[in-house]
Formats: sequence, structure tokens, C-alpha cells
Amino acid sequence: MSWFSALRSNGQQTTSARQHYEDEQYQEEIVAQFYLPYPKLECECSDYHDDIRLSAGVASVQGWRVNQEDAHICDLEFDSDNQLALFAIFDGHNGPEIARYAAKQLPQLIKNNSCYKKKDYGKALEEVFMQFDSSLLNNSVNNELIKISHQHELCYGRIKRRQTSPLLAMVTGSTAVVALLCKQNGQLHVANIGDSRCVIYVKNKTRPMTLDHKPTDMKELKRIEMAGSRVINGRINSGLNLSRAFGDYMLKANGSLGQKEQALIAWPDITVSNEKIRHNDFIVLACDGIWNSMNEKEACSVVRKYIKRNMKPSKICQEMIRRCISPVRPIDGQNGGDNMTCIVVKFEKDLS
Repeated sequence: MSWFSALRSNGQQTTSARQHYEDEQYQEEIVAQFYLPYPKLECECSDYHDDIRLSAGVASVQGWRVNQEDAHICDLEFDSDNQLALFAIFDGHNGPEIARYAAKQLPQLIKNNSCYKKKDYGKALEEVFMQFDSSLLNNSVNNELIKISHQHELCYGRIKRRQTSPLLAMVTGSTAVVALLCKQNGQLHVANIGDSRCVIYVKNKTRPMTLDHKPTDMKELKRIEMAGSRVINGRINSGLNLSRAFGDYMLKANGSLGQKEQALIAWPDITVSNEKIRHNDFIVLACDGIWNSMNEKEACSVVRKYIKRNMKPSKICQEMIRRCISPVRPIDGQNGGDNMTCIVVKFEKDLS
């Protein structure tokens, strides 16, 4: 090899090495926007009991994410007069505000709803979801969201966002899975938008109560395209990988279309279960941080195993999280790298 050839070859290797280094640095900058160097594994957990019919537990972990954007409701005494319990998980994105605001506001909105007072619970949940979503652009609500931002920063530090706007509901959002349970007969109404899920285990069978709302689903894709948007790499306009959520009003800005016709909507699917409940049957609600790592049958298998060992529901939730969280720092989209929140509701006796 001539000296010129050797010099050129060495230069190519140097350029290649430099490019590789620069690529790694760029990837590290991107990953650092969304993931911590080490996971925050401190678990917020609680257990709840009513008289003798129900016990429930919740566990929530920030994990690898730079923000904790999950919120939840676990209220066994939601409506004592009608023997109703309320459970919900809200998984925020691009900020925690709407998830936390939903956990705060939805219980009273449900109780105030005229259909709820008539015991038309499915219709009530539909109306409440749309009412809540419509309120998010009000100035007074935006001020409440800003307060939540400040409270969050005091606990968790600065919120990192992909997009910013003076109106937070333009660029932040949240999934929602809400379960209204009659403690007298076990009737369950579930409303869902996004990819958090609810599953009920009855008669030794796993019954999913929700379906994920993804932009690539044919029904969702058709609506998105009719609204003038595109689905690129499974995301609406290369951004959000959900087709239904609260907030995200940049995807609800087609003035010629109604609330249910936008690229992104808050209209929920409603599923009802009237199964006969037996002792040690249970319900699981969880955000996609759990479901990205295990399916409904696997989750119910874990819960059954530890119910047989008389483990507290919150401890079962912690075990679910332990099995799902990634042992190494993830890259964007890798399973086990998201916030994780799980609720387990256990029936302590047969219901008539």
C-alpha cells in the first residue's frame, strides 16, 4: 500500500470513528430528554378496604422517565348511597397536568351528571369525558393546570416537554380508563380512551374490558385522515401514538368538524360486565407501562398467584411493576422504560 493510500485509509477510519462518536452523543442527548440516568424506584402505594366486600391496592413508580405523569383514583366509598366504587388511571404525556387535573375533577363531574343521577352510568361516563375535555381550553382551567405544573416541579423538578404553549391543553394530554363498580351485584362500567387498560378476572377467565386506541387501527385511521391528518410511523403527524385522549388540542383544531370527528377525540368506548362475582375474583387497571411488558392473561396469572398467598393488593401491584421495569436504561420506545401505575381490586366475598 502506498503512503497516500495508507493516509486516505487512516483518514476514512478517523472520519468514521468521529461520526460514530457524534452519533452516540446525539443519541445520548435525545435519550436524556426522556429518560433518567438511573430509575426512580420509590413506590407510592396504598391499600384500601370497605366493609367486607372489597379490598384494593395501588402502586405507582416514576421509573426511568424524567417526569412522573401518571395519576389515579381509588375510591371504594365513591357513592355510598348507590353502593358504587370508582377506580381510574390517567397516563399523561408531554406533562402531568391533565392527568392530575382529571383525577381531581372527574369524580364530582360524574356525580353531578344528570344521566348518572338516573343510573344510566354508561351514558354518564360518555358525557363526562366530553365535558371534561371541552373545559380544558378555558382560561380558568388553564390557570389550574399551571398551578399543577408548579406543584409538580416542587416535588419532581423541571418538566421537560417536546412542545410548549401558553395553553397547556394545546400540547399536553392524558389517556383515561375509568371503572365504576357496583359493590352490591358486581356490575362494572368501564370507559376508556387511549392505551391504559382494565381487565376483570371472573369464572377463572380473563376478560379484557378495554381496547387500545391506536392511530393504525382501521376505524381510527379513517377518522384521522378524514380530519386532514396523517399517520406516520404509527403516530398522528409523526407525533402522538394515540388516537383518543384528553387534551392535545393541536390535533383537535379542525373548525369544520365536531368533537367526535377530529384527528384526536376524547369520546370513550364503554364496556359493561354483569358477570356473577365470586370470592377472590378481581379487577386490574394499569397504564401502558405495564401492558407494554405483559398481556392481560399474564397479568391475571401474576395476580392470581399472589392472591392465593394472601398478599396485599398494593404488594401485588408492586410485584407487577418489578416484573415490568427495565433493568437497563432504555432507548426511546423500549419496553420497561415508562411510568408504571397499577390498581388491583379484589372481591372478598361472593356478590349476589
